[in-house]
Amino acid sequence: MSRDAAHRNAIVTGASEGAALAAELARWSAYTLAVILLLGAGTMWSRRAASALQQPLDWSGLLLLGAVSAGVGVAARLLARRSLSSPFDGVLSFGLLAWGIALSVRGAPAGGLLLFWGILAGEEVWAWRRVLGLAWLRGRFPDRGGSEPAAESPLAPSSRGPVADLHSPPPGEVTQEFVRTRQPDGSERLAGWLRTPLSPGQRTASVHVAFCPPFVRTPKITVAQQEGPPARIKEAQLLPYGARLDLKLAQAADAPATVLLEITVQGEAPMASSSPTEIALAVVRHAGCVLIGQRPEGVPLAGFWEFPGGKILPAESPEQAAARECREETGLEIGVGRLLGVVEHAYEHGPVRLHFFAAEVLDPRRTPAAPFSWVPIADLANYRFPPANAEVIRRLANGI
Repeated sequence: MSRDAAHRNAIVTGASEGAALAAELARWSAYTLAVILLLGAGTMWSRRAASALQQPLDWSGLLLLGAVSAGVGVAARLLARRSLSSPFDGVLSFGLLAWGIALSVRGAPAGGLLLFWGILAGEEVWAWRRVLGLAWLRGRFPDRGGSEPAAESPLAPSSRGPVADLHSPPPGEVTQEFVRTRQPDGSERLAGWLRTPLSPGQRTASVHVAFCPPFVRTPKITVAQQEGPPARIKEAQLLPYGARLDLKLAQAADAPATVLLEITVQGEAPMASSSPTEIALAVVRHAGCVLIGQRPEGVPLAGFWEFPGGKILPAESPEQAAARECREETGLEIGVGRLLGVVEHAYEHGPVRLHFFAAEVLDPRRTPAAPFSWVPIADLANYRFPPANAEVIRRLANGI
């Protein structure tokens, strides 16, 4: 596996483990809020049964407790969406109902009670909007929070209609659901949900996602687990036409289970056709060795090995550029010889035209500056070069 792929795997794995931890924290936070709500309702009922609630609440008290109760319910439900099942909604509704009845004592202002129950009713309508069939309310108040997505032109159909509906997971019988959109800048985004069933005793699974039509270049993928037993998700392969994800549970499933993944794939916009960048490279040989260096992190083709060289300036010839770049990068003065070849290649960061020149060092006693060093030509097969260097590497190995 290449260093770039390993780096992406580490990022996706870290994100997946973080998602599993977040789901666990959300689950216990939802439990805690539900327990607080039920204990509060139980306490109020105990006080009422002991005739300790003789003094009814005024307008401000009812308004405050109504807002707090509804807020606890909303927060618990939003946290529960990450890891808990629908019966949890019923428990919360029971707790809010018990809380409301306990506070509705004789002598309380009618207007205050009406406002108090109106707040609780609003929270319950929002909570049960799917059952009530209030699609417009789902659009205005998405389950997962965040702002509304910008208007985009869909590239693929969705069984649930608008892109906004993908804020919430699909129904349990739906295995996967994705929407592909094109952004104003020409880039494309594929987003949706995918369910992976697991049998009892199963701990690992492979998930395949196809990109049809393929992206113009290898896209970026983000994966987060939203439901199911905690799992680690690793990006095993990512290509312009699809991805493979390896899933591993923390422990083997005791019973049939399902892992729900939220997947977002972001592709770049097609590059406008442009002239290739002209680059001169010096293939410097001495005593059976050749001068090469490794490209640093943070630049295109990071981690690959290369010959000294760089862009040809407008006022210089390719031979002059090869000598100048070698001097600037390695500190060595060279004599530039014959042209070994010209290679054109289209990388993801743009097209290039490479001019390879044979060269010799003028003062072999000098040590090249890091990261460049002398490497035996016979060992070049152990170093990873960019694809455009393949023919020159082959010729060097054959002694040409």
